[in-house]
Amino acid sequence: MKKCLVIAVLMTISVSVLAQETDSIPSKSMILVKKVTDQFPNTRFIDVHFEQLGSSDYESELFGTPYQTGTIESETRVRAAMNLPIVQKDTRILSASLRYGYRDINFGQANVPSGASPIIGVAESQSFHYFFGSVNYTRYDRLFGKTLVSNLSVFGDASDKKFGVLNAAYVASFVLKRNTQTTTTIGLVLQSNPNAVFPILPAFSYEHQFKDSPWRIDMILPKQLYFRRNLLTGGRLSIGTVFEGEPFYFITDGLGDGDVLYNFNRNEIRSGLMYEYKIYEGLILSLRTGWNYFLNGTIRERGQTKEISTTSFDPNFYVNFGVSFNLIN
Repeated sequence: MKKCLVIAVLMTISVSVLAQETDSIPSKSMILVKKVTDQFPNTRFIDVHFEQLGSSDYESELFGTPYQTGTIESETRVRAAMNLPIVQKDTRILSASLRYGYRDINFGQANVPSGASPIIGVAESQSFHYFFGSVNYTRYDRLFGKTLVSNLSVFGDASDKKFGVLNAAYVASFVLKRNTQTTTTIGLVLQSNPNAVFPILPAFSYEHQFKDSPWRIDMILPKQLYFRRNLLTGGRLSIGTVFEGEPFYFITDGLGDGDVLYNFNRNEIRSGLMYEYKIYEGLILSLRTGWNYFLNGTIRERGQTKEISTTSFDPNFYVNFGVSFNLIN
């Protein structure tokens, strides 16, 4: 499933950043955790985001046949994450992560065949709740004189009505090069989910501080490409593109049985600006805005591989306000 790809990418980039921090086994794992939480807000102790998306036209197919067209007039999202360290040693970390996602979608007027119902539901405005939890084990080893960071995660998700699926993934990242200006790593992720788009996913990271310049490049493939610089005391500006995913579950009469749990997956490529500002030790505000490009959204029954519906969306504008608190400063 696409959502497993996004989760795997998040795990891979976190492990890649851990590997970037040092080319030796860390004396204190907290130093490496700080590096990850600095780059990725949703890995901090508490992270909350409020987001508004503009309108977007869409076209849906049902079992390969054109079925529904319309316009999503607006979409509001709220996302919250909490990451809890359980055990922290010099070469290993055991932690737990909890995430919650809420979205309210104004579908506007849907155009469907005569006598038929819209795929997701008949109400023009609908709300969805998504829950996610994981237990993560990370350790640091030496291989060929370089740092190897590995992570094993077991994770599950659900809607507010039913449990979703339970899966696991293993991620490893290895430092290829590190000096005062440049760090390069390679990574690999293995997934247990048979529905995963890529059961084996390679990853690559490249971080470089340009000489005599405030700018640096931060590339972690296939997750993100950013050009960053400090701006004002305690602030950081980022310009670039990031790959994200926003899954959710729903129950609908539009697909027949009104008791079946369906999963909607859609990956998004976001290009724009992000500004983060630390207003107090550990307390960070962020503002993101830009243009959102959508990959086709798919609907499947929970745990099934067969695509019931695919939907294409026009790009739209988004603005995101976030606040996060980090225990590690």
